Amino acid sequence: RQDSMTLAIGHMEGDKVFLDKIEEAKSPFDPAKVVEEFAGIMKMFGIREVVTDRFGGVWVEAVFAKNGIRTTMSEISASDIYLEFLPLVTMGKVELLKNERLLLQFQMLERRTQPGGLDKVNHPDGSHEDMANSAAGVCVFLNRDRPKTMAEMEKYLPIKGEHRSPYHAADKQRQSAEEELRKFIGGSRIIRQ
Repeated sequence: RQDSMTLAIGHMEGDKVFLDKIEEAKSPFDPAKVVEEFAGIMKMFGIREVVTDRFGGVWVEAVFAKNGIRTTMSEISASDIYLEFLPLVTMGKVELLKNERLLLQFQMLERRTQPGGLDKVNHPDGSHEDMANSAAGVCVFLNRDRPKTMAEMEKYLPIKGEHRSPYHAADKQRQSAEEELRKFIGGSRIIRQ
């Protein structure tokens, strides 16, 4: 009842994320009407699918579907989104819109170490971070979906002997097959034309 409903839209250029649009419907509001408005904005951008948080459950999926938008629930929490968003910002891979409310919400976020050593990011009691959550979320999910460079892929692949990347393993298989074929042709009485 106190939270806003927000929408963030962005795009990638190379390895940089650009926030194109941020919308907020402040409480109180009619959720069905806001979804209709947001769906209209999304369609202007050619967007037919949205990632949502877990608030509202099946109702959210149904009301977006009624407006021609598919929904996918975020697999990660708001805190995890912020923790993944921070390195993108520090590396200069994010271009946000100049929106005072959005920037204030980012500034108010607090990072705390929990028992067990895990960090958690959240807003202080009595404040909100609905716009920040949407903006950070679109940046994180766009960055996750972009094609990875060879260096990025190798960073996450285990090094086992000569198998450093999927390309390396495929090259070895192809070379081995070519050698077997050469031996077969060379050792047979097949006349090559």
